[in-house]
Amino acid sequence: MKITKKQLRRIIREEKARILKEAPAGQYDRRIYEMFKEAILETVYDVAVEQGMTDPDGMNIDGEAVQAASAALADAAREFYKEQGMQYDMPKVKIGQP
Repeated sequence: MKITKKQLRRIIREEKARILKEAPAGQYDRRIYEMFKEAILETVYDVAVEQGMTDPDGMNIDGEAVQAASAALADAAREFYKEQGMQYDMPKVKIGQP
């Protein structure tokens, strides 16, 4: 089946509109995202270093601490959404579970 350029443009336009319509509410600015991501990473590394959860040179956080930090971040996000009256639709993270 052949389609014309005009038909292809229309299909692309329709798909783009559908994807944007289905995008999660409250899309965020990339700059804000990067700012929060950097602050979170810095905090996680600071806590890991303060609590001695790094290898001897301080460059790598041990696996258990990484898993705990990931689960804590997911739980904190879930709580934050709830406090703000928003629905959080990401799966729960279980520590020590495959």
